[in-house]
Amino acid sequence: YYVSLCCEEEINIIKPEIIHAVGIDLGVSSLVTTSDGIKYPKLIIKRIEEHIKVYQERLSRCIKNSKNYIKLKNKIARLYQKIKNMRKYYIHEITNDLVKDNDLIICETLKTKEMIEESSRKSLTKGIVNASFREIERQLEYKTKWHNKVLIKVNTYYPSSKLCSHCGTRNEINDLSIRSFECIKCKSLNDRDINASINILDEGIKMAINKKKVVKKVSHGIAHIVATNNNTRITITDQSGAVLTWATAGANNFKGAKKSTPYAATVVADAVGKKVAEMGMKTVDVLMRGIGQGRESAVRGLANAGLIVQSITDTTRIPHNGCRP
Repeated sequence: YYVSLCCEEEINIIKPEIIHAVGIDLGVSSLVTTSDGIKYPKLIIKRIEEHIKVYQERLSRCIKNSKNYIKLKNKIARLYQKIKNMRKYYIHEITNDLVKDNDLIICETLKTKEMIEESSRKSLTKGIVNASFREIERQLEYKTKWHNKVLIKVNTYYPSSKLCSHCGTRNEINDLSIRSFECIKCKSLNDRDINASINILDEGIKMAINKKKVVKKVSHGIAHIVATNNNTRITITDQSGAVLTWATAGANNFKGAKKSTPYAATVVADAVGKKVAEMGMKTVDVLMRGIGQGRESAVRGLANAGLIVQSITDTTRIPHNGCRP
């Protein structure tokens, strides 16, 4: 039996006080490795998978939709549900420990789909799928908010496993079977996972120090409206042509023929209007191009967003049926 309880709770978020920071490296052999040297091993589900394999072999010999077929199918479904529950519980234990003991958590952003496509071994692909990297990130995201902690994500392509955590020298190590290596410069012996987690910690601290949101103040801009039969795009630039913000109907969840509708153009104009209002923009000159339905609606949307339209220029090219002799 499974019981689910849903409740609402108001959480007061205050400015966090960072006392202890940790970097975590996600992997297949060790699911999570921290910069403090703690390793959380991968979940062992081999015995359950063997049971599933036996039941699936029996299922293949049964007559479809017979009583034994249905019984075996239900057994297999229960075992898969057990694996799912075990994995979820184990990840909750890990993320609870990380959030409870640390104020700043720095992790790497992994693209699981790319890792699966690039993996050449079947066992590695299976390990990546079973690791549930995205679920770990998801739980850390909301738990850090709940407990007033900070989560920073390092770039996907940051070479954390190749850099020496002592001297910063890059070591070209592409073989995943090598779990420890000696630095070519300082000759220090590094554990691959712990070394990566320390590098992730250092990179995250640099990002936290250099992270300053600079809001550019611009009072007058140029709105470039491109309205086609397939989409509506609005780009706001300053007078020198530097792009400040942009939006399209497709980026605002409109699909198919709805992307070129007047309503979609109004939503796009409202989106860019809110962004440039934060920059202090008050007036715009409009450069309009295209024959789509959202031409006039985009201009009205900019006006409704609080911008004063000073001029409208149509830059749509006019066909002239080719060159004349």
